[in-house]
Formats: sequence, C-alpha cells, structure tokens
Amino acid sequence: MIRKLPPNTAVPAGFAKTCGRDGLAPAQAEAQAKLGRMHHDGEGGPQDLAEARRLLELAAAQGHAKAQHDLGSMHYDGEGGPKDVAEARRLFGLAAAQGHAEAQRGLASMHSRGLGGPQDYAEARRLYGLAAAQGNAEAQFGLASQHARGQGGPEDLAEARRLCGLAAAQGHAEAQASLGIMHANGKGGPQDRAEARRLLGLAAAQGHSQAQGTLAYMHYNSKGGPQELAEARRLYGLAAAQGNAQAQARLGTMHYTGKGGPQDYAEARRLYGLAAAQGHAEAQFGLASMHARGQGGPQDYAEARRLFGLAAAQGNAEAQFGLASMHARGLGGPQDYAEARRLYGLLVYLYGMLLVYLYPFGFPQGRETVGTSSTSWQTCTHHAHPTRMGSSFQP
Repeated sequence: MIRKLPPNTAVPAGFAKTCGRDGLAPAQAEAQAKLGRMHHDGEGGPQDLAEARRLLELAAAQGHAKAQHDLGSMHYDGEGGPKDVAEARRLFGLAAAQGHAEAQRGLASMHSRGLGGPQDYAEARRLYGLAAAQGNAEAQFGLASQHARGQGGPEDLAEARRLCGLAAAQGHAEAQASLGIMHANGKGGPQDRAEARRLLGLAAAQGHSQAQGTLAYMHYNSKGGPQELAEARRLYGLAAAQGNAQAQARLGTMHYTGKGGPQDYAEARRLYGLAAAQGHAEAQFGLASMHARGQGGPQDYAEARRLFGLAAAQGNAEAQFGLASMHARGLGGPQDYAEARRLYGLLVYLYGMLLVYLYPFGFPQGRETVGTSSTSWQTCTHHAHPTRMGSSFQP
C-alpha cells in the first residue's frame, strides 16, 4: 500500500520535487525500478531474477516507463518467470506511449517480425521513426532497413543511406557495414569504394563478420585501395572463426592456392569442410575435388561423389560437371552413362541460356568483366533482438 504524506507536511528542499505533490508514489516507483535492475544485474548482492521481476512489476504498475520496458524485456527473454512474448509487446507498448525510445524500438521490432501479435510493417516503421528521432542508433538502423526493403512504406535507398549514416556515426557496427556496402555498390548515392573500405574497416574492428569478409574481398580484389592478400587472408580468418561460411570457403581457397600466406592443403580441406557442412556450394565442390585428388588427406572417390552431388543440387556448374564425370567413369559408385548424359545435357542447356542472358546481341569484343561477391554485397539487413537488457539495466 502506498502511503501519502499528510497535507501541509513540511519536507526538505528538493524532496517535494523528487517525490511529487501527491506523495511518495513516484519516488517509490523509481526506487523499485532501480532495485529491480540491481537484482537483475547482481549489483550490491547476488543476482535474483525472480525478485527483479517482482520489483519491476510494482514499478511498472505505477506507470514507470523504464520499468515497463525492462519488465517487457524480462518477459521476452523468460527471465525470472515464464517467457511471454505477448505480455512483452503489451509492456513495450505502455512504455512506448510515454516516449521511451528503447521501448519504441523494441516494439517496432516485434511489429516487424510479428512477435507477440500480428505483423505490421507500417506500425513498425512509425515506431522506428519515433525512436530514431530521439537518436536511438538501433532504431535508425531498423528504419533504414525498412526504407531499403520498402517495408511499411515506399522504398527509399537515399533515406536508408542517410539513416545508416546517423547510426554509423554512433558506432553501430551493422550500420557501418551496411553503409559501407551501399557506398561500394553506389546504392542510395554515389559509389565510393574508398569510403566503403573505411566504413567496413570500422565495423570489422568491432568484430562484425560480414564486414570482415566483405573487407577481405575488397583487399583481395583491389577495391577501394591496393591489393593486400595477406590482409585479406587475415580478415577472412577473423570472419571464418565466427562461423561465416563464405569466409571459410574463401580462406580455404587462399590456403589451397598459397595466396597471402603459405600453401596448406590440409587447412584448406578443413576450412572447406566447415563451410560445406553449412551448405556452401563452392566449398562442397572444393572439398569434393580435394577428396577426388587425395589433397590434404586420403583420396576418397565415394565422398567426392557425394559432395559433388550436394553442390550440383544447388546448381553449381563445376560440381555438375565433376559429378557427370564420376558417373561416366564409375568412380565412387556405379557407372551410370544415363545420369552422366543427363548432367552433361543440363550443363549444355544452362550454359546456352546464360550466354543468351548475358549477351542477347552477340559477344562483346575485348570487354573485361569484373565479378563481385553475391553474398557479400548486400544492402541494409536488420535482425535485431527486440530487447537490449545489457544496456537497458543501468541504474
């Protein structure tokens, strides 16, 4: 029960401003909210999530916006009690209505993903806008993603680039990476590969694996600066260590060819194996080739045939050719001319279609083509967790 001070009670200077004219209720809610956060973080004593949840419930019931947000986060993550995404959405809504930026961002994320209620891109875009206007970097990036994809409103790459810039200036790694990719591809503004390289470097330094992999690609291919194979190999290594399949595959190729460092077939085979296990078609093809040749380990035609099959099923033309050859020669399994003929025919058809697509008016003379990574050069992607308990729980 909340007790009110008797009328005309004298209080110390400044105390009435803290507590309010109606008594101790606002101060009590603030104390409950702060004590709840201390229990959550284990500050000044042991961590007690159940007690944290209880205290935040008391403060939230009194309309304390930060307590509503933090309690919503606990419901979302199932801390101190059962997970309840719908209740998290309700609590975020209460805090968002009071202008709490992080609650607005979290609620926007839930609307965007259809968590705890129906999916509503337009409402997500509105809420991201409110939080972004308060300088919330995560919201600025979320709104940029929606502009880039045309979710909840028209596509606007220029606005996406501007918003990514605001978030990137605050050190938001994913925004730095996405802005770098937009500069590299000339999306939403002029192409500037030197600036792309700089921005990707900032994100890579924060451990962003896609930025590390994309920056490695730029170093390898002299994009935005000189070719630096050793640096490319180092950056691919950082991304590969985080499980980035594309980086694992490309680092495997650098070990196989000896670029940027010593040649190491065994390491190439290991890296190809990691990426292949994640379904990376180029890695499956590379690993199959090493098994077929006995490079970096024992020769194994059956395993080579299996891996060629996995990559071929994803449309990898080199793997289809390798698999056709193994069927024709009876390597790694029974000889099957009919299957070999089918695979060779598929290659002939696909190659013909590709030529028609690329050169509908005949072959160009003396034209140099430069390839780019299909998986590295992406525009703003946003998969942020709706809650940020680590940064939210600060007394």
